[in-house]
Amino acid sequence: MLEPFAATEHDCLEGGLTPVLNSLDQVRRWMASAQSVQQRLGAALQFDNGMGLRKQEVTRILALPELAQYVNV
Repeated sequence: MLEPFAATEHDCLEGGLTPVLNSLDQVRRWMASAQSVQQRLGAALQFDNGMGLRKQEVTRILALPELAQYVNV
């Protein structure tokens, strides 16, 4: 698994890598990547253990209607 930094989503797609997403921004960028290739993409969510997604971000992510359509988490 690879944690995507800004603008590395394409590298993940090309390499067939599963990213570890730990911010709402990363989730949105990965969903945009999935939309651009018209398929669901896998991802792992890293929850807050000192770093990673905070409870508020998780709530927002789970409320994104397109999440289930484009990302397998």
